[in-house]
Amino acid sequence: MSIVYYENGVKVKEEHVGLVLSLHERGSFMDSYYTDHYAVVWDPDEKISKSINYWCDRNETSHAIATIDAPEDVKVAFEKYKQETHLKIVAQAEIERAAEEARTPRRGKMLVVTRGRKLPHGTSGVCFWAGETRFGRSVGLKLASGEKVFTAERNVKVVR
Repeated sequence: MSIVYYENGVKVKEEHVGLVLSLHERGSFMDSYYTDHYAVVWDPDEKISKSINYWCDRNETSHAIATIDAPEDVKVAFEKYKQETHLKIVAQAEIERAAEEARTPRRGKMLVVTRGRKLPHGTSGVCFWAGETRFGRSVGLKLASGEKVFTAERNVKVVR
């Protein structure tokens, strides 16, 4: 049956025939408690699902009725879309995590000083310590000369 819209008790239009996958509601407090009614529908052109707010019970002159009517092929396409979307999200999160790890100073990484006033900019060394101090995150650098210096983590960039 899909989503059928009524105005003053008369059927006005019908949309998303054979594409309604699920129904849900969301309540909200405005002046009083109202419920928004949503239908999750499949968009065959864009190959994505959409959540459609088809009716709110604060509307007194019109209403709509939705029924789940998606055939098996639409449900299969939706499940495939959900799996592909999930895999994309997981892959993107892994890429972002790896990039963050590459930027984070850790023991054994080569660092270069890019800001601050204590150490000359361009000073580089191997990180031998990284951790919290009472002033925030800090790193310890072992310079080529063997000297060990400390600076705030925000003052260095990871070279490799």
